[in-house]
Amino acid sequence: MEYYISDDKQINIEDRIISDEMLASISEKIKKLHPTYADVITLRYFYNYTNDEIAKMLDISKENVRVRLCRGRQNLLKILFDEKNQEISRKEIKK
Repeated sequence: MEYYISDDKQINIEDRIISDEMLASISEKIKKLHPTYADVITLRYFYNYTNDEIAKMLDISKENVRVRLCRGRQNLLKILFDEKNQEISRKEIKK
């Protein structure tokens, strides 16, 4: 089933639901990060602030924002891969 939004773009409802579920899942993973990293990731990717704006908001340098984003993404990937590996292990145990 598809519906139309005001600018005539088609959006598949199932794709939107999956996208929303993935976003909720990633949001939960971000909460597991140290606040230093979670804050900059949230501001950058959920609120679309620029690195300059984030630096001003948090009273840190632009370079520090860049470093925190990089480290935050790395830590988030570790969390995602660790949970995926645990899920695979559980499936193997059930066999």
